[in-house]
Amino acid sequence: MAGLLLVAGAARGAEPAASVEALVVTAPKTIAELLVTANIKCVAPDRLGNPGTRPKVVSSFPARDAVVRPGLIVMRVTFDKPMACAGRLAGLSPWPSPCPGGTQSMLLSFDRRTVRTACAAAADSHYGVSLNRDLDGDAFLGVAGLPAESRAFGFTTSSGPAVGSVCEALAEDAWTVRQLARAHRTLACPPPGG
Repeated sequence: MAGLLLVAGAARGAEPAASVEALVVTAPKTIAELLVTANIKCVAPDRLGNPGTRPKVVSSFPARDAVVRPGLIVMRVTFDKPMACAGRLAGLSPWPSPCPGGTQSMLLSFDRRTVRTACAAAADSHYGVSLNRDLDGDAFLGVAGLPAESRAFGFTTSSGPAVGSVCEALAEDAWTVRQLARAHRTLACPPPGG
């Protein structure tokens, strides 16, 4: 069998589709990457509880003023508090954004403190990114209902070889590699073209 594609859905007005607990994919060759996506469930902010303090960015990839390889970049923002839902990364004038366009697919971690999105960057270029500069747009909100503090950072790409896969892009982020090691996991990226 070359592969298996499982799609679950429901017709309009029908009951929600059953969940999938196991998925088996069989292929004659090694699968280099398997992408599984799910709808991000936004948690309604608790606006009546103790709001505490606004969430802060504790780290990001790329870091402020970093030099990274061009190509695919998995942008990461980690907060000090759980987030209600992912917001949007905006450009930082006068530099272009590595994540242009109106739609950004954000992946929110299980602990709700880290968001990631895939972007692309050209070689030998400077980019700028901001979050929560405009609270009228898609802002990052903490579960207590307060918007995260505004943050802006720029980074530069090198003239090195371009990153071409999600696995390779994740391996560029030392913080992500450390988190995987703590969970006793590693990234085993196949060689390009392999």
